Amino acid sequence: MRRLILLAAFCSTNAWANAIEVYGFGASGTAQGLSSAAAPGALAAYGNPGFLTASGQGHFTLGFQGTQSALSIDGSKRTAEPARASQHVLMGLNLPLGEVLGRRLHFGLAFQSPQKQLVTTRAQHASTPHWAFYDGYTERVASALALGLDLGAGFSVGFGAQNNVGLDGQVNLAVDPGAERFTERKLDFNFYGVWSPIVGLRWHLGKTHLGLSYRRQTVQSYATPALVDVDGLDAQFTLGLGGQSHFIPDTTELAVRYQHGLRRWLSLGLVHKRWSAQPDPRLDTSLTVSGDDAEQLGLDAALAWPDPAEAWGISPAYSDTLAFALAGSWEMKPVHATLSYGFEPSPVPEQIGFYNQADGDNHQVGWGLGYDFDAALGARGWSVMLAGRHRIYPTRSNRKERVGDPTGDWSAGGLFHVLVLEFQRGL
Repeated sequence: MRRLILLAAFCSTNAWANAIEVYGFGASGTAQGLSSAAAPGALAAYGNPGFLTASGQGHFTLGFQGTQSALSIDGSKRTAEPARASQHVLMGLNLPLGEVLGRRLHFGLAFQSPQKQLVTTRAQHASTPHWAFYDGYTERVASALALGLDLGAGFSVGFGAQNNVGLDGQVNLAVDPGAERFTERKLDFNFYGVWSPIVGLRWHLGKTHLGLSYRRQTVQSYATPALVDVDGLDAQFTLGLGGQSHFIPDTTELAVRYQHGLRRWLSLGLVHKRWSAQPDPRLDTSLTVSGDDAEQLGLDAALAWPDPAEAWGISPAYSDTLAFALAGSWEMKPVHATLSYGFEPSPVPEQIGFYNQADGDNHQVGWGLGYDFDAALGARGWSVMLAGRHRIYPTRSNRKERVGDPTGDWSAGGLFHVLVLEFQRGL
């Protein structure tokens, strides 16, 4: 009697990307735009831990973030995948810990989680047009922990790490086709966190603050191999499924901030991202056949997949980017407002080959409107802020070089909106 054995294993060995990079963190991060190297408060735990000590005070933040897509892909022969919107709950903390060796020490926490799921991983077929950064890319739990220390003489330093969620596990099935039953069923999964370092510096002279930060890249690696072994026949079938997704590149930020009071400031920031290290985002698939009986039957040649011309591992040829953001805030107690503008070039090249990832250079307009209950009602330390950020993608056309391309020429563009409601309590 022949016995069929199936082994399926699921593993993710590295960190997963997060919504903080794409949407910002909290109302202040959303309103200030894409640069966070000179942002104080809980946002500093992720953007620049050196700024945790900037205000000398602490606070607790709780917020709700929602997104809405008005992006479109037009002209493709294949049905395009729409951009995915998501909703998140966020919490932040900037807590003074007193003094260490006569210097102020602060602890920072930034936590952001989707409302409906912990993680989402998606890998589209290369011929399917889809938005590169709005296809499940932001749908995962993310957090950052950091410490900031005031060194004196205008210098502060911060060290932290972002903790992203990973998954590994294994499913074992043994099937007896003659008896038409499973003889073994076993499942074993593990969720785990992987830490990636964040380093930040702050230097200030009077009302001018200079911030420099670095975040190390993260990427999710996954594999789901399946092995089929037929008892009584020297033939083994191995289906390989795997790849890498949710890549966030090495990020370096430089920003200068002029602070004239708690709610009055002006900042200019530059953000460099090393997108050239982006791995092949496609699902790696392979089917191999081994064994003497398989070779005699010619199965090894007949099932030799994939086509070498489209084998996995081909670089998507992303480019490094340098973005900038200008932001400012002012107040008329008890109301304060923030405005920002940023420009972010796209790392994704024109899709002339078999890749079909939609993206483009985009303009970002951010705004925020806050109300201090402390000044208005005597509610000590409480404030509320509503903020938004709007990404504007001018239409970008992609014309194929290959005659008879299954996808054909297509174009993409539109708007993507982020809205955040945040409550803050001074500590």
